[in-house]
Amino acid sequence: MEKQMQTFIDVFEAETKDAERVQREVLERILKENGEAEYLKKFGLDGKWDEETFRKCVPLASHHDLMPYINRIADRDASPLLAAKPFTALSWSSGTTGGKPKLVPFNLALSSTVTLHTTCLAYALREFSVTEGMFLSDIRVSDPVVRGSVSKLLKPNPDLADSIYQKCKVLQSENWYGSIPELWPQAKFVTTILTGSMEAYVGKLRHYAGDKFSETVPDLNFSKI
Repeated sequence: MEKQMQTFIDVFEAETKDAERVQREVLERILKENGEAEYLKKFGLDGKWDEETFRKCVPLASHHDLMPYINRIADRDASPLLAAKPFTALSWSSGTTGGKPKLVPFNLALSSTVTLHTTCLAYALREFSVTEGMFLSDIRVSDPVVRGSVSKLLKPNPDLADSIYQKCKVLQSENWYGSIPELWPQAKFVTTILTGSMEAYVGKLRHYAGDKFSETVPDLNFSKI
């Protein structure tokens, strides 16, 4: 795991040393993959995917400009409107910008870049703290049915189990404050929206994240989309 994480960090550091080049490559790939989308075709790129042509031909657009396409997607138009891959889901934004929720389409390419939603994380940690007694006993599981099911997914690791058990005993006495960095030591920060529908979960995330909680949201092209 540590070797995999170090490789991940090495790749990230190598890419960020020349971020401008990486961004150009990402833009070119996006344009190539989606060049047949109706939205892009109307700007007459004619197979030119470079940054200069993109800046010259494709104007800045707002959500309002894209609404005719989004409405067609909502009406189950499966043709390539905004992207080459079909959109499989629609989601409402929280409405913090302009005071009105916006409909946002998702396809598999976009979904693969979305990380675990912080709402799910808050719920999971809350459930974890509520069922703490059962969890601590299950770390050293002896029930043959449970052990058989878990063994299909994980290999026994007594040392890790003991480490987690000891950490959880300490966290239990501290009402699970700072459980994220304790149980996931590679975590560097927790990022979330602080307003709108997420506002109700900010307090819980502060508690579980401890000193890893930050109100500064980094914007990184982490996986080259």
